[in-house]
Amino acid sequence: MKQRPPHERREAALRVATVVTGVLFVGWLATLGMRLATPAPKTAEQSRFESQVASVLSAISFWDSKENALQVASTTNR
Repeated sequence: MKQRPPHERREAALRVATVVTGVLFVGWLATLGMRLATPAPKTAEQSRFESQVASVLSAISFWDSKENALQVASTTNR
């Protein structure tokens, strides 16, 4: 392959990339129906994430009062 001209090497690389992409796409497409039909079980990581989101949302609602509100001031030099 090293002795071939650059355009032939590029064509071969494109063919290999196309075949690999096609195989991956067909595999993804073949399992799509199965993945959509059965919901994934809730993992401990997902429930941890949900509790963190709830914690952040409760903190935001706590800061909803005017005395603790974040105020931003900006200036521009023209």
